[in-house]
Amino acid sequence: MSANDRGVSPETIEALRKQMQSVEAEQTHASMQSSKQHQQQSTPNTTSATAALREQMLNSKANSGQTVVLEQGMNYTPNEQGKQQTTNGASTTIINTTKVPQDNDGDDDTGRGFKPTKTFVMIAAGIIVLLLIIFIVFASNGSEEDITNVPEEELEWILPDSQYSYTIDQIERLRMVGYTGREIEEFEALQMDVDELVKEATAKRDAWVQEAIAPLYDATSQEYKDFISQTWLTLPKRNDTDDWDNIAQYYEVRKNLDYEKVETYGNQLYIKIYLDDNEHNDWFFLNVSPEDWVRLKDKGNVIVTYTYCTRYLLVGQNTLIEDFENIFITEAHLEIIE
Repeated sequence: MSANDRGVSPETIEALRKQMQSVEAEQTHASMQSSKQHQQQSTPNTTSATAALREQMLNSKANSGQTVVLEQGMNYTPNEQGKQQTTNGASTTIINTTKVPQDNDGDDDTGRGFKPTKTFVMIAAGIIVLLLIIFIVFASNGSEEDITNVPEEELEWILPDSQYSYTIDQIERLRMVGYTGREIEEFEALQMDVDELVKEATAKRDAWVQEAIAPLYDATSQEYKDFISQTWLTLPKRNDTDDWDNIAQYYEVRKNLDYEKVETYGNQLYIKIYLDDNEHNDWFFLNVSPEDWVRLKDKGNVIVTYTYCTRYLLVGQNTLIEDFENIFITEAHLEIIE
């Protein structure tokens, strides 16, 4: 490396410092012997000489292409930097020309580490603020959707009043009118009145029953005809059951009779057998096995063997007659005609 690249050599700086000290010493000695007025006149000259030496040093540094840095002298005191200090009875102005080297990573030799610039700090702060704003916006949108999209009744179900609950009797009343356990829990969470719920359920059930049985009150409706054809409701009402303690006789009969299947309900299979051949005004129902049910047609003829009993009727005061009109069938089985 050349001398120009290194800047002013230490020898040059030391020579200049000695020259300044000698000039200042001579001026100081002269000022001490002169009058006050002469001392005031010599001060500008001293300042001029010192300024000239400093200008010479600055020009030397500028010509070498390096940054001028003030150098601390051997008698440097930190609390008095930039001030004049007395050395050997002379007033000396200390000029700091020490160069602070820096490495490629931007860390100085004092061990202070990386020093972020103002621009870097502002960019980092902006990014942090932007991320916070985005997080707050998303969080607020999510919470608003959760609240606004939930119906009011569901919000009440989520946060029920823990002090409100149905008694066991109230729960039994609600179950008796057809409410499910889940419905009762929801009603309890919503604090709905039990009496009103029972009243509402009863009214709905009555309305449904009336709608279901209304066709059965109409003798011309198909529902009424089907119902009558599958029951004994059209037979004469019997009021003589109390007199069936005087049984006259049991009889077994085997006949070819008409029949028709009854529409299936429940777990039993029935056929309707007519006792009066073609008129079909008197009949009884016979339970058949699943095998016979499959073999039978919807209607036709079968051989039926049935057992019936008769009773005695009192005619007058001393005469008993056997009643063959109002018989009671006790047993029956059929023979399918192929």
